Amino acid sequence: MLKDKVVCVTGGAGFIGSHIADRALRENARKVIVVDNVIASRQKNLRQLLADKRVVIVPGDVRDVDFITPIIQKSDIVFHEAASKLVASLKNPRTDLGTNIVGTFNVLMAAKGSDTHVIHASTGSVLGSCDTAMKEDFHPRPSTLYGISKLTAERYCVFFAKEFGVKVSILRYFHVFGPRQDYYGEAGVINIFLSRILRN
Repeated sequence: MLKDKVVCVTGGAGFIGSHIADRALRENARKVIVVDNVIASRQKNLRQLLADKRVVIVPGDVRDVDFITPIIQKSDIVFHEAASKLVASLKNPRTDLGTNIVGTFNVLMAAKGSDTHVIHASTGSVLGSCDTAMKEDFHPRPSTLYGISKLTAERYCVFFAKEFGVKVSILRYFHVFGPRQDYYGEAGVINIFLSRILRN
């Protein structure tokens, strides 16, 4: 799927984004453009990429439409991972709104009229909380600002796909964990639990 493609990963210095960049290289992408403002991510997540000449690391923010538009337009596939996280949204809801909604809108506008495929990272938080099992068709009822902003972004994705023919896929991540995740942060519940078990 990624062979010989120009792949852009927004939020590419983050835990998930950096792994996507790794995978794109393993699948022989022609070029991997890593975009990140490095506010909620870590430069060290990109160390393994620096020696590969196919990688271009571009500091910047998806909220800046003039910055992000040309990058999206020259990409075949965009993994849109840039987001304000759940905990950050509690501390600064305006950043949450700007990154998750406006940033996504900017990416979609840039992809409009092109052949770019946007793969949008959403979250289980769009569904809210429930005491019973959630089926695939569970109606979203977000209970946090983060969930609201991510559901709004999903709806923009669906609208742009139907109205303008933008190629969009939406992935809802639930409790992702693995290497390079921050064990000591306020998110990533599985890694937090594991780190506490290891510390008794």
